[in-house]
Amino acid sequence: MKTLIRRKATLFLGLVPLLLGIAGLHTESALAADDYALGLAKDRISVKALLPMMPSKTIIGQDYPYPNGTPLIESYLIELPPGQKTGIHLHQVPLLAYIISGRLETNYGSRGSKVSTAGDVFVEAIEWCHFGQTIGTEPVRILAIYLNSVGSPQKKSVDCAGLQ
Repeated sequence: MKTLIRRKATLFLGLVPLLLGIAGLHTESALAADDYALGLAKDRISVKALLPMMPSKTIIGQDYPYPNGTPLIESYLIELPPGQKTGIHLHQVPLLAYIISGRLETNYGSRGSKVSTAGDVFVEAIEWCHFGQTIGTEPVRILAIYLNSVGSPQKKSVDCAGLQ
C-alpha cells in the first residue's frame, strides 16, 4: 500500500514542473520526481501566493458564491495575439484569471475599464457583459480556471451581442 501511494505521489508531484512550465512559471531549479515524493527538495522550492487573502469579490467588486453540487474545475490557456479584441461576453460561473504575459485592457461598460499585466490575478466579473483587447505588441496569455459544477446548465461564457 505504501509503495502504491508513493508511486501516485511521485507521478503527481513529478508533473508540477511541467505544469509550471506550461503556465510560464518556473521553480528555481529542476527537481526529480522522487525528490518531491520524498520531501527532500523542500528547501529548493519557491512558493509565491498569487492571490492575496481577500473577500470573495470579483474584479468589479461583486460578491459571488461557489457553485452548488459536485465541483467541476476546468482550466484553459487563452492566447490573444497583438491587436486582438474579444467579442462582448459574460461569464455565468466564477473564473479565476492569471495573466501570464502581455497587457490586457478589459472594458466593463458603466463599471469602467481595467488594465491587467503579467502577474495579475483576479476573479472575473460574473453576469456582467465585457470585452477585452490586447495593449502593445506582445501577445496576452491567460491561465483561466473556471469553477463550475457537474451537470450545471450555466455556461462558462455567453455572447452578449444579442442581449443589448
